[in-house]
Amino acid sequence: MMKKGQNYQIKILGGRIFGLYESGYILFPQALMPRKVKGFGNKAIHEIIVPNVKTIKGIFIILEK
Repeated sequence: MMKKGQNYQIKILGGRIFGLYESGYILFPQALMPRKVKGFGNKAIHEIIVPNVKTIKGIFIILEK
């Protein structure tokens, strides 16, 4: 676990996303949203799931930024 204030600017996607949060470009809940997207993809491989409207709206907000 990284310490508060520690730079998340690393080479993996999760680090880049949290780097956007640390830089003030996105809010913390928006930084967590891609993890949900990854979860949907993993579940989609095994079963069909329907995400809720709140999650879909969050995904679009991130994509628009």
